[in-house]
Amino acid sequence: MAFVIAPRRNFSNALPAKYLGLTNIHNDGNASNNIFVVDLNTIQRVEFKDINANHVGIDINGLQSLRSYNVGYYDDESGNFRSMKLISREAMQVWIDYHGERKEMNVTLAPFDMAKPARPLLSASYDHSMVLTELVYLGFSAATG
Repeated sequence: MAFVIAPRRNFSNALPAKYLGLTNIHNDGNASNNIFVVDLNTIQRVEFKDINANHVGIDINGLQSLRSYNVGYYDDESGNFRSMKLISREAMQVWIDYHGERKEMNVTLAPFDMAKPARPLLSASYDHSMVLTELVYLGFSAATG
């Protein structure tokens, strides 16, 4: 599953399955894609350099992650990392925050009944104005296989 920011709604040239309906074998990673993706992966794809089959990634213009980390959260009281499984069928929530002045993207996960942890799971510095156009669409995409 992926949260997507893109300059268009038409992804008719994209492929399903591992490309999540966002890119294809010919354009994955191209700067002209102008897409920003936060993906939650349950399948490890060697061609995208996935770290494992249970991770969150921040992707720019394709499905190879700029940053990725194992799924989980940092406990506010102990500071310890608490692992979670995307395929657990347990409800979870995801926060995606972008700080424009610092040009920093933060992704935070937690169980559904928990407040947002203070420490994000994943952070990446990136100037989104280099990728995103003035008009963008926000949405979700998902695929199997």
